Amino acid sequence: MKVGIIGCGAIANIITTSIVSEDNDIDIAYFFDKDIERAENLASLAGGVAVLNFDDMLDKVDLILECAAPISVKEYAPKVLKK
Repeated sequence: MKVGIIGCGAIANIITTSIVSEDNDIDIAYFFDKDIERAENLASLAGGVAVLNFDDMLDKVDLILECAAPISVKEYAPKVLKK
């Protein structure tokens, strides 16, 4: 399963480090954060890709994990749910 993460703060860090360290079929492949440096840091930890534009990962993943601030849900949830 390919996963994308919105928001690359503390919650995303915990999820990413937990999933990456296990032997499973979960590939956290894409990371999006308005602070691209945070996305790049988590992407390098997971062997994934940091994206500058949320839409760049939307069609490439099976699941989106929302780990961002509540205001982000208002912006991104409609696109995720429509997909």
